Amino acid sequence: MVKVNGVIVSEVGTKVSIHDKGDGGQTLSRETLRYVLLNKPKDYITTSDDPFNRKL
Repeated sequence: MVKVNGVIVSEVGTKVSIHDKGDGGQTLSRETLRYVLLNKPKDYITTSDDPFNRKL
C-alpha cells in the first residue's frame, strides 16, 4: 500500500502532483524523460506476424 498526503491509495492510475507528499512525508519527484531513436533499415520487417509471408 502507498500513502499520498496521508491517505492510502489503492487505485491504480491515481493522479498526483509534484507538490503531494508520499510515504514518510517525502515530496514526490518526476522521473527524467528519455527518448530512444531507432533506425530501421529499408525493407526490414519488424513484425512477428506477417500476413504477406515476406522474407525476413
